[in-house]
Amino acid sequence: MKVIKVFSISLLSLFCALLIFVGVLGYWHAGNIKAIVYTMLYSSDELGNMLDETYKEVDEFLANNPQYNVRPAGELEDKLHRENIISDDEYVELITGKNNIDEMFGTDLTLDEKENITVTETGEIITSQQAIDMKDSATSSVTESNSGGITTDQPGQTTPAQNNDDKISACVAQMYVLKSTFTSSLDSLYSEAIAKYKALPPAERESGKEFIMNELYPRAVELEKQCDMKVKAVLTELTALLKEDGQSLELVDKIRTAYYQEKSVRKAVYMEKL
Repeated sequence: MKVIKVFSISLLSLFCALLIFVGVLGYWHAGNIKAIVYTMLYSSDELGNMLDETYKEVDEFLANNPQYNVRPAGELEDKLHRENIISDDEYVELITGKNNIDEMFGTDLTLDEKENITVTETGEIITSQQAIDMKDSATSSVTESNSGGITTDQPGQTTPAQNNDDKISACVAQMYVLKSTFTSSLDSLYSEAIAKYKALPPAERESGKEFIMNELYPRAVELEKQCDMKVKAVLTELTALLKEDGQSLELVDKIRTAYYQEKSVRKAVYMEKL
């Protein structure tokens, strides 16, 4: 019993030390404390699985409510968006079924085992610039063939003719856009931190870690603030649309829960890596 008590006290001391350390960096709110707990309780593989499951309830809700014509993005679509090969509006077009990869690029694309973008029919690996050129070429062909036709609204713009379900779908699609955008930004920030660390002489790396963290941490905080503001705006609009239509706010609750859970798990993933 004495050994167990000593172990418990040591564990509590370690946990308190972690809280104090993270608190100094500004990590006092609930989501960050949850991230610390996750880091202590789960392995990197388990955290990865938790991250994959974050939006499961939202995805299931959308699947069971086909009037909202929006679906989760696939890995290829996410990669195309994160590498700026497709724009936010084009990303929305894909996940709301208003366009598809084949039409957008003039051919079908996929990812190989190493996550390279490849042409499905030939297996040819293409660069980001080649993908952009293919998309521009396909767009030009469509524009020329429709030059004498009636123009349509630009992606992302709502019109009076849109019903509430279309507007609700557009709001949900924007959540997936934000998810992709800010995940990419955080991944870039993490890669920058690793690159700065590896660039230091081996003898200076231990002392240099704190300097790198102090330099990049405010940027991560600012990214989170920006994302929080944009998510709040989207959920406010989504709430108004659902109320106007006399619908349940279950979708808003599920998205909000998924968003904050994802933030906690993703922070835990970065903490575990660092």
